[in-house]
Amino acid sequence: EISFEDEPVFMALKSTDNIPIKSSWLYFRCFNGPDLRLHIEKGKEEHWFNGPDPLQVKLFNWVWSQIACYEVKRFKTWFNDQPTRTQFANTQHSKLLPSGVAPDVVLDFPERYSLEDCGIPIDHTVIAGLRAILPKT
Repeated sequence: EISFEDEPVFMALKSTDNIPIKSSWLYFRCFNGPDLRLHIEKGKEEHWFNGPDPLQVKLFNWVWSQIACYEVKRFKTWFNDQPTRTQFANTQHSKLLPSGVAPDVVLDFPERYSLEDCGIPIDHTVIAGLRAILPKT
């Protein structure tokens, strides 16, 4: 049994601890080229989208959410298949994670790197139950 006090579901990070997340967005933008915001603003300027029309708003939300999800999944697959930069013992004394290998390989075979899979299986019926009681927007 894991307590939320010992293992919080989320935590606030100092900006200096948030660097990997911020750099991931930079990689994402470089990976995809012009970002979604640029295309949306261009569509607004060139009148491709009529904001007051409720049907266009619903269509916009459905189409662009699908495109954004697809691109994030594609980037995640690419990013996690990239080997990390090799770090040598004399330069990274306190480094705990392996380097020079793709993150997906480490996750798939943790025992090869003297690591342990600490994932917690979650019953999908519990997730479905939680989704059923959450308010929908």
